Amino acid sequence: MLSSDQQTAVLALLQRGASPAGAMQQLGLSVDVFLRTALKDSDFHERTIEVTDVLSGNVKAVLYRTAMEGNVSAQQAWLKLFPSRIDNREPPTPATFDEILETLTDDQLVELARAMGVDLPHETKDHS
Repeated sequence: MLSSDQQTAVLALLQRGASPAGAMQQLGLSVDVFLRTALKDSDFHERTIEVTDVLSGNVKAVLYRTAMEGNVSAQQAWLKLFPSRIDNREPPTPATFDEILETLTDDQLVELARAMGVDLPHETKDHS
């Protein structure tokens, strides 16, 4: 199990965008130690989820800004992920990013990636 100091270090790395595997590698520890700690220490597990939620908020903000700038793929993704509740009906089960991405064409995926500032491999730069 991770010590209290190690947990603090892992959480700090996660907050800066490291993956759990990347954080553990930077600390010279195995991913198994992370998994065992998350399984046995509910407070640590909950804190890792909270960090992920905060970081997901960053992605939501970029997606929203991109949608508001007129990117149709981002608009479609936003509306599918966050449907309006104005009509007072029960909201549908939210779609996942994977489900939405599966509905986009290759051109739409490239457009969305570019709009969100993703550095694309050379072979996709000519794709449009």
